[in-house]
Amino acid sequence: MTSFIATANETVPAGLLPDIASGYHMSEAWAGQLVTSCALGSGLAAIPLTAMVRRWKRRTVLLLVLAAFLVCNAITAVSTSFVLTLATRFAVGLATGLAWCQLASYARRIAPASMQGRALAIAMIGIP
Repeated sequence: MTSFIATANETVPAGLLPDIASGYHMSEAWAGQLVTSCALGSGLAAIPLTAMVRRWKRRTVLLLVLAAFLVCNAITAVSTSFVLTLATRFAVGLATGLAWCQLASYARRIAPASMQGRALAIAMIGIP
């Protein structure tokens, strides 16, 4: 589910650009910066945030990522400020980058040795 949510965080706004642009009274190109902001946050955060939390329990990190998804998406849903929405999209990108780094190892760790490959496949099935 985390994989699905992370992928949705990254891709759903791209399909809504005409509506987003209309709602904020701007061009679709400028509204597209919401997608860019999320991708930028994800790319910048993946390695440093993973290094910062490497000693934390994976479950704790995963729950924090899910909480960040919840808060950031709730703010995005009600925001009337493009700047706030852009910043929130960057923040959800930070959480997404951390999620991608945690998912594979977490899925394998919670499965018995004989099922680790299957656990990894199921955890990452949300990507396509």
